[in-house]
Amino acid sequence: MEKPERGDWGRIGVGVPFYKSHYEFWQWWSFLIAGGFRTGDRILNNQNVAGEVPIPMAHNAIVREFLRAPGLQTLCIIEDDHCGDQEVVERMRTKPENLAFDIVCASYVNRRQNLPVAVGCNFAEDSDSEYGEFGMVIEPFKVQRTGTQPCDVAALGCVLIRRWVLEVMLGEEDPAEFFWFDWLGRNSQDVRFYHRAKQIGARVGVDRDNAIGHIGKKIYTMDDFFEQRERLQERLIAEGNFEEVQF
Repeated sequence: MEKPERGDWGRIGVGVPFYKSHYEFWQWWSFLIAGGFRTGDRILNNQNVAGEVPIPMAHNAIVREFLRAPGLQTLCIIEDDHCGDQEVVERMRTKPENLAFDIVCASYVNRRQNLPVAVGCNFAEDSDSEYGEFGMVIEPFKVQRTGTQPCDVAALGCVLIRRWVLEVMLGEEDPAEFFWFDWLGRNSQDVRFYHRAKQIGARVGVDRDNAIGHIGKKIYTMDDFFEQRERLQERLIAEGNFEEVQF
């Protein structure tokens, strides 16, 4: 399949790889089901998408269900350890800036209490880096506060993926045997996916204007990231090292 022109995200198929759900997620999910999607969108979870299975089995099962469904232009994956508001998916699909991308992820952080790291980074040129087969360069001082930020690697907490991306990755492979998402040692299941996305020319962005929470010991937010980044900047300035870490 050739890469089509970018534009409206069209009808969305949404799937949740249920693993360890939280109350905050279910509250968000209830709001989304009640009014967060449009007529014509489709829920992909059914008997073919098992819950509480090793990651990323459910992620790949959701993709298979999406590709079997005619008339859906965009896959929306929402992982069950996140939370947000009712309008986040609608804002992501209607934001004009996002229409120029093939994959757009909502902005959020990991769940490290001492150093929340914001979603969105680039692959390292040196594939033998400490991050394994697909090395990544994490640049906290490049994280934008607004706009949709282009990057190589995003995440899967709440993401829109155009259909052509999944079909081109699959190629002539058997969908029942193919893994769009795969676990690679220290790297999570999204790294292989985004590496393939870059290889086929998909444009990836993180929507900094639409942030969600990441549920752990508390709900980690982008505010946590910016607070920690400001403290890091203040410490580096005091040590006289800030210029050395600017990118």
